[in-house]
Amino acid sequence: MATLYDRPFAGEADIEAITQFLLETYVLHGWLLNWDPRRWHGQVYHNNNADFAAYRARLPEEVHIWQTAEGAIRGVVIPERPGSVFVQIHPAARHIEAAMLAWSEAHLAQVDADGTRWIGVWADEPDTHRNDLLGARGYIRSEAHDTMRRRPMSDPVPDLPVPQGYRVRSMGRAAADRESYAAMLNAAFGRSFHSAEEYGNFQTSPLYREALDIVVEAPDGSLAATAGFTAHERESFALLEPVCTHPEHQGRGLAGAAIAEGLRRVQALGIGSAFVGAWHANPVSNHLYQKMGFRDGVRQYLWRRIW
Repeated sequence: MATLYDRPFAGEADIEAITQFLLETYVLHGWLLNWDPRRWHGQVYHNNNADFAAYRARLPEEVHIWQTAEGAIRGVVIPERPGSVFVQIHPAARHIEAAMLAWSEAHLAQVDADGTRWIGVWADEPDTHRNDLLGARGYIRSEAHDTMRRRPMSDPVPDLPVPQGYRVRSMGRAAADRESYAAMLNAAFGRSFHSAEEYGNFQTSPLYREALDIVVEAPDGSLAATAGFTAHERESFALLEPVCTHPEHQGRGLAGAAIAEGLRRVQALGIGSAFVGAWHANPVSNHLYQKMGFRDGVRQYLWRRIW
């Protein structure tokens, strides 16, 4: 068994190295046991200018890499938010997961005012290796979970027209589109922090493609819904994220129409599978994704340790 060495995130080159690791391990696992690359790029690109710089400055402290002597990555720890940690692993290196968890507990645990320490780590429900490891270290599985669903792209895509006056199209790079997109995200998710600047930064991601960033334009020219896809032809899969509809335009089938258009464009690339994740407490999204053919599902649970 080859000796592995751990090190902190070391700069811009590691963004691409981690991206390639995630793509490689998708093929090896045959499933998104690790993150899809879009989620990683969302972390490092989907920020306004101030947060963009601040997040990248924290990466050496928060993202940790295990690799071979030749530099091939075999594991990465990435926190998505404080106390919410994802362990990304190569299938040939599962023996290092205990060390990865120990590093996470030492460096990423949160501390409450009374000195209580806690951390959360995510694990797929069928992943008995990680589930057993977490249980042995004192973690308890919560009810919080996402469901990752897969859609075979050989299945037909439904034709879902939009109401008169609406138009399905690709997202643009004009300032007006970015402003409208940010307003739509804020309204749909009940937030206030999304901005045109933030989305402009995300559009600089090497994974971003305008042709797969589907929006629905309302009769007044504002953006009413979106379904964004990231595609990987070599590995033959695509990821659907985000999906939302502005509250003023809900109930008109706009998100479904945007998803259908994106699926047709992904299908034209010859891709075999599309994935989408959904939070357990969002029945509307889960129903929509199942309706659009995303059926095969695996739950990923949050395990928490308090000490």
